[in-house]
Amino acid sequence: NYIFSNLTNNDIVELEKIVNQSVVFKNNMYMPVSEHKFHSKLYEITGNKTIMQFQEIIYPVSLFVKDKFVNFLEPINEELILKGKVVTHSDLLGFIKNRDIDGFRKGLEMHFEPYYRFLSRNITKRTEEVIIF
Repeated sequence: NYIFSNLTNNDIVELEKIVNQSVVFKNNMYMPVSEHKFHSKLYEITGNKTIMQFQEIIYPVSLFVKDKFVNFLEPINEELILKGKVVTHSDLLGFIKNRDIDGFRKGLEMHFEPYYRFLSRNITKRTEEVIIF
């Protein structure tokens, strides 16, 4: 909600510039600097310093996950593309420009769907290993 309550026209212009300059690889995977700039700007708009600091912590973790588990994430992205369920930074920007909070929330959920699946499968696997042990 803080994104929408703090959003200015200048923020939208900056987000548009970031999206237009972003480098997107196949399967909705972004060049790390593009990913970082977009999400950092969203966190900045919230005005929440803790969440901005969290971005600096989570960013290297997300790079590690994307690199280490690319073979797991790519098929999920391919499936989402085939089903027309991929949500890009451009799509998220559209929700922001239209001040569509519900669309943004749903879009953000779909944007992070590959990571939700990754976590749910690996957490379940680890839990089963612990129980078996």
